[in-house]
Amino acid sequence: MAKKLPLKVAKLEQLTSKQYVKLLNRMLKFIPDGVQTKFILITNHVFQDIGDMKSERLPLLLPGEMPQEWIKFFRSKKSDPAQKKFASMGRLTIREDKAPDGKLKGRKVTLEIDEGNKRIKQKKQQFLGKLLERLKHTLDIEGAAGGQIDEETNATKASANKVAAAATKEAMHEVKSAGEVTRLKEELREQKKAMNEKATAFWNAVKKVNSQVIPKIKEGKTTKRKDLAIIQNAYDALKAFVLEFDELHDRVQKDFKSMRDKMEKQAKQFHVLGKKAKEQKKTLAQELADTYFMRKNDRLAEDAEIQAMQASLKAAIDYRKVASLPKHEKALNLKAIYYTARFRGPSFAAKDTDVVFKEFAFNDTMEGNVEDADD
Repeated sequence: MAKKLPLKVAKLEQLTSKQYVKLLNRMLKFIPDGVQTKFILITNHVFQDIGDMKSERLPLLLPGEMPQEWIKFFRSKKSDPAQKKFASMGRLTIREDKAPDGKLKGRKVTLEIDEGNKRIKQKKQQFLGKLLERLKHTLDIEGAAGGQIDEETNATKASANKVAAAATKEAMHEVKSAGEVTRLKEELREQKKAMNEKATAFWNAVKKVNSQVIPKIKEGKTTKRKDLAIIQNAYDALKAFVLEFDELHDRVQKDFKSMRDKMEKQAKQFHVLGKKAKEQKKTLAQELADTYFMRKNDRLAEDAEIQAMQASLKAAIDYRKVASLPKHEKALNLKAIYYTARFRGPSFAAKDTDVVFKEFAFNDTMEGNVEDADD
């Protein structure tokens, strides 16, 4: 009988990639040959220690007898439209994997998907197959798109499975007509165009990080929400490029591989940069309190004054019912609150914002616009 999965759902977010590999190796060892047990497969889980891009290459396979909390966890994934295509559950069996000459190659893990996504992307199957190979197992997914993950099998069935496993020239020999050749060429051109656009977006975002954020961090200056947003935009552009890369035709991948490698090195730098930026970022209450006391007493705010400012901000936001307002009115009300806080200090009263708001509302009506309050 297979071992009960020891991991708690609440601990999943804290699970590192190394802990996961050790857990999977241990669980597989406890499953006797020929004994069927359950499994859950999540193909978009993010391990916090390696980030989402590298996590894409490490699908989360959890084998063993499933406690009820894991069944509920899977059901919640399955019922979520944004997550259901990344979650599968079914039966897992392990048997000896022997070569034609009878020699033992290792153990073969067979997954039979009963619920959730049954059309697992070929790349995801390959990533899971490579992980199991490190643990001296092979992989067979019955009923999944692409079938068994075996490089020789994929090579012989590339045309049937529409797997872009050959260079452009080789792929051209597989197609049946001139029309198909034209369509394939057009597809490759579109892929290159899309990747060039994503690469341009990334390097433009990097320029903003280098010119606007890094100088502040090096000089020890306070960072703001805008700085964190600039870093996040660059990271999002990087992620978009790398995730798209995995879906490209092999020929296009070859053209962009060196650029992908350079970009992936940036991922770790962004993580460190974002951490430093957060460490140097003041809270909004601290920014407002510092502004007030620098103007009035030429000093920074003390902790008690920052706490008082935080309390006054909360009271004013509740007083003006900001949470229930439409986006435009919310921005105008927040702008009035922050302006009042800067000039009246930590002890400002919520009703002090009334006069300021009326003035801002009048100007807004005259001008027909309002600046974003977060700016």
